[in-house]
Amino acid sequence: MALGLYVAHSLLLINWVVDDAGISYAYAKNLAAGNGWVPQPGHEVVEGYSNPLWIFLLIPFFVLNLFDPVYTPKILAFLLIIGLFEGIYRLISVSKLPKPAAGMTVILLALNAPVVIWANSGLENALTLFLVVWLLIFSIQYAENASRKNILLLWFFMLLMAINRPEGLFWSAIPVIFQLILSKEKRIIKTGIVFCGIGITAALITLFRYLIFQDVVPNTFHAKTVQNPLNSLFTLSALKDKFQYLSYSIGGNWAKYLMGLGVVMFVSIIQLRKNYLMKGFFAVWILSVIHFMLMPNDWMGELRFAGVHILAFYLFFSAALWMISSDKLKGPILIFVSVFVLYSGYHFVKRTHTFAENPTVPLNQIKQRYADPFTDYSKRLLITEPSVFLPDVGAMYFYSDLKIYDAAGLCNRFVANNRLYPEKIRSYVLQNIQPDWVHLHGRWSLQTALYNHPEFREMYRPVFEYKDSLEIMGKVEFFLSGDYIHRRWADSTRTHELEKIKTERKNTFTF
Repeated sequence: MALGLYVAHSLLLINWVVDDAGISYAYAKNLAAGNGWVPQPGHEVVEGYSNPLWIFLLIPFFVLNLFDPVYTPKILAFLLIIGLFEGIYRLISVSKLPKPAAGMTVILLALNAPVVIWANSGLENALTLFLVVWLLIFSIQYAENASRKNILLLWFFMLLMAINRPEGLFWSAIPVIFQLILSKEKRIIKTGIVFCGIGITAALITLFRYLIFQDVVPNTFHAKTVQNPLNSLFTLSALKDKFQYLSYSIGGNWAKYLMGLGVVMFVSIIQLRKNYLMKGFFAVWILSVIHFMLMPNDWMGELRFAGVHILAFYLFFSAALWMISSDKLKGPILIFVSVFVLYSGYHFVKRTHTFAENPTVPLNQIKQRYADPFTDYSKRLLITEPSVFLPDVGAMYFYSDLKIYDAAGLCNRFVANNRLYPEKIRSYVLQNIQPDWVHLHGRWSLQTALYNHPEFREMYRPVFEYKDSLEIMGKVEFFLSGDYIHRRWADSTRTHELEKIKTERKNTFTF
């Protein structure tokens, strides 16, 4: 039933994957072709992704020429969701908790908008949930029986989690929690073995990263976590807002009270507080809240980083409800569960539908808006070895043959390290790379301020320019965004063709 609900829910997003997934596709394609750790042949070697394990899973499809940018990652995600649901049933069984808790959890996950949206995005979210649930299983098994097999399985999944995302080692706290809670003998030794695995994993990943990329953190860390001058300072109010936002991962405005109810249930009901497995589930849920609060704010919407929190809360809350389901409470709990599931179906499917009407930067949209036009325009203007500087690069790296300079910095080491210094970015563009095309919009236009720089106006000619705006700390800032072409082509003998391109761009560009 849950798988059917997941598939039906996913149909709302059948043709969408997010543009950032194109970066992962590009790396997988180039690794499969033997071009190395680059988003396009000839590009600098740079860790411009945040999901190496997902990239490894995509490589065989490129090798076998079976990759489709929309459907292949969705099918792979569906298989991982099957593994996730199977893992939840296995986890509840291993934990000796009420079996209905597993059914309730998988149905809620299948109805949950953030889970379904990001599992279908072309990114690694389904893989993350799959790994977490099996890490939970092997953590419990190892705590109860420290056999060589269980040690190796635990270490293997800790390694997979660490490879999966840059903060993957954070989840190594899960086996530590269960050793401290469940282990009845040799607790210190068994916990030490876990820490030994964490240390070895961290050392191997750091060594690999340094040898390949000459850095100890991904380039995406530099691009995303450097303080953005357009962001307000971190405050207690911002923390409160972020917690409120996290609560939307399990419901509407009232969901924060449901999270509070979960805490009250654990603290006040002795049956839950004295159960070692429930202690572990509660601790993992709290750990997932901490994880979300520590993660940088994500611009993609619908709580992309809240997947583990959603899984952890549903596991704990479902198990807690069915554990206290005595003869007197069974009727009210059945009513509550039925209402909660029906509400989740209505609320989250409605949210997914709203998201599907205006999804986060579709890969195909960027292909149609930038990759195809810039390729076509370059051919028509007879530009040899064309290049472009722009911030939306997923579809560009995957589809386009232009030399791409990433204005957002994910795949550009210089831009990532100099986001706080717009004058350095301007110098980089105007003196170092001098791309044939420049496209900027939104905060990238405002941050670089190229649009009103005299040297830029001298060197580049607008192809299509429009008035743009952003609200920053309650004040609306206006500026110019658009497409620009280097004067060596704008002033060439094909000016008539360029005028036709300007007209086409003005008539076809969508915001």
